[in-house]
Amino acid sequence: KKPLKDATFDVLDESGQVVATVTTNASGEASVTNLALGAYTVVETKAPTGYLLDDTPQSVRFEAGQDDNITLIVENTIDPDFEFENPEIPGGSGTGNSGTKDPGTDPDVTFEEDDVPTGAGKPSITDRLPFLGTDASNGLWIGLLLLLVGAGFIWSTRKRKTV
Repeated sequence: KKPLKDATFDVLDESGQVVATVTTNASGEASVTNLALGAYTVVETKAPTGYLLDDTPQSVRFEAGQDDNITLIVENTIDPDFEFENPEIPGGSGTGNSGTKDPGTDPDVTFEEDDVPTGAGKPSITDRLPFLGTDASNGLWIGLLLLLVGAGFIWSTRKRKTV
């Protein structure tokens, strides 16, 4: 499983007050320092782009004589309804960018690995679009159809020899 950045969590004390808010880094890690001994609840408040929020509270307890490093693992599920905000797909067959350099519409823009969600079950662009064939395959079928219609026309209009 790949670590996810930009997941945001609230750390709540026993009375339900938020004592810290943290966001995961590129390694998928976040840390909180200077917490007093006691029980805390960690809740995800913002999921990474393309993933569903897991707002299941996770409890942790810091006690005297215990290791003060506690690791929580939260696994986010890919959002099956996630859509790119920009309907033009970089490098796709869209209308182009009309000479603008807006990265949202520039077909030459490339994404860094962390800009889009990855993982098992991630729908790709080809999974979301219907297969309609290519221009070459459509042209081949049209050409074949015209050839058959022409051959049928010639055969039906030829003169028959009478003996």
